[in-house]
Amino acid sequence: YDDRGTVKVNPVVSERDSTPWTEAFSRDFWGQPMQDSDSHKSFRPVTTLSYRMNAAWWGMEETFSFHMVNVVLHAMVSGLAVLGSEPWLNHPTASTMAGLLFATHPIHTEAVSNVTGRAEVLCALWYLVGFVVYVHGCPCLGSSFWSQAGATTTMLGCTALAMLSKEQGVMLPATCVVWDLYVNGMSLESLMRGRAVKRVLARSLASGIGMLVIAFARLHMNKSADKFTPGVKQVQPAFIEEQNPAGFASDLLTRALSVPWVWCTYCWTMVYPERLSCDWSGKSIPLVTSLYDVRSAWVLTLMATLVSMVVLLLCHESRLSRVLRVARRASGCVVGNMVVPFFLSSNVAVTVGFMKAERVMYLPALGWCQGLVVIVMGISSWTPDHHLQSLWIRLYTQLTTPHKPVSSLPPRDASRGPSDPNPNPSRPRASSWSSKLAPMVLMVYMAYFFQRTVSRNNDWSSGMRLWESAYRVNPTTLHTRYNYGLELHWAGRHEEAVDVLESVVIEKPDDHSARFAFGVSAFNIRRCDEARAAVQDGLKDLESSNQDPSNMTPKKKRELIHVKANYIGGLGLIMTCWNQFEQAGQLFYEALQLDPTNEFASSHAHQLIQVMQNMKRQQQMMQHP
Repeated sequence: YDDRGTVKVNPVVSERDSTPWTEAFSRDFWGQPMQDSDSHKSFRPVTTLSYRMNAAWWGMEETFSFHMVNVVLHAMVSGLAVLGSEPWLNHPTASTMAGLLFATHPIHTEAVSNVTGRAEVLCALWYLVGFVVYVHGCPCLGSSFWSQAGATTTMLGCTALAMLSKEQGVMLPATCVVWDLYVNGMSLESLMRGRAVKRVLARSLASGIGMLVIAFARLHMNKSADKFTPGVKQVQPAFIEEQNPAGFASDLLTRALSVPWVWCTYCWTMVYPERLSCDWSGKSIPLVTSLYDVRSAWVLTLMATLVSMVVLLLCHESRLSRVLRVARRASGCVVGNMVVPFFLSSNVAVTVGFMKAERVMYLPALGWCQGLVVIVMGISSWTPDHHLQSLWIRLYTQLTTPHKPVSSLPPRDASRGPSDPNPNPSRPRASSWSSKLAPMVLMVYMAYFFQRTVSRNNDWSSGMRLWESAYRVNPTTLHTRYNYGLELHWAGRHEEAVDVLESVVIEKPDDHSARFAFGVSAFNIRRCDEARAAVQDGLKDLESSNQDPSNMTPKKKRELIHVKANYIGGLGLIMTCWNQFEQAGQLFYEALQLDPTNEFASSHAHQLIQVMQNMKRQQQMMQHP
């Protein structure tokens, strides 16, 4: 998957002898210099240096150490999730349940099983460290000034480390502000009243200013002078629109409905993580183009729910009913630990390079787990503050207690004291089973998560399983079909590969990578005429596109040369169908002259030389038996 770009060909990781570690602070996540106009602009030196240390200690030959480090980091984050849940849930058992749900949620598989996903895990690690330090350094309104200043400064330092692991880490101060507003019972009426309240506002203001300073410093690093368009400073990387149709939708209404609809799919994936895929690009999530679309109702429901959560947070807890207090607690968890960390991936502030990616829900999943625990425990009368009487007990009583006339009721048994909490033996005690209902429900849910996580880990065990599972979920996505076709080709299942790749070529004729792969796969099943036609047509389209190399960035120029060399080498391979070995050799030579690093042309040229040598020896043996 992405590991080749972030680890294998990243000079900071793979060329440690010739590349100093300080280069991690001048290159992007993929090893490209940040000042280059074609840089991806993903600056994550903390994660890159962790790869370098991984490779220095255990080498790059085996990937086991990279995966093992990811698992250990995930275990550390899960432990911090328990500590980070305690300030929100105020109950050790509830915090433990939230941490266990977080640890086993299947949506984390991409971030943990994929080596490149370490950016998400490291970001979450520093994010939670900063939050835990902040809430313990500012435990109440009466904390000393130096305690609060030290906690805020440490939190901002963790914000920088989290951001240098993954960009969404810059939102940590916003989570701390939400926590301050929640835990201190800040209502709109009390915001400007009292010295203690003003101290909280000052602390929140300092956190917000620190966040903006860090964010603008990071954004400044994206600026790179584009030598092909003098005077233009590039801040946003050039993303492929096909990867994010919702974010790049030109129609304002379509974008306003489709982007929140993607949020709805995220929420459903959190609740029922059955359809998981490593690719959600292209047509995998159809756009919502009209208010008459039934999905727009779900979008409006989600927006109304978010607004209600914010309103609840701004209400004083003492004025709310018991049910609304539970709802306010769940709202604090969801807004502070799910909405805020997800904000930079939401396509609201900036348009990102993906429509939906399960890896970005690694940290936001914690807020959902906390909210779920609060709701389940509230329904079962086991909320952290024990305010809500069990709805289950009421329902059980109404269903099992017969309605009799008053005159027919037996007299009260004098042996039962007036303080007997359970005068009806058939009615379950809250302490006997209702208090156990919440952990039982959550444990069953957790068992489903565990089973699904094991299954999803098997999908990530090989490229074939990964893209085969993606193809089952999203067969309409061109990117998935192309990668699945490649895996089928490499596995020797050429008939299936041709069928899958041909569908990509028909739908997108200018996809030269798919056209080349289709030609090679067709050659392997001796459909030589189709293979030659596909490669020749692709080469003609490439040459007739009139792309001037002098106006291309170095990266685009390398890609163009590589694709052209692939076509020429592929044509050489196909020529062997008719035993035209001399012409095949000339084509291989031409491909290597154009691109000396072309592995396809180089390997098949060596195979052709060996075939020619074997044929020559056989001829000599026949002449001189």
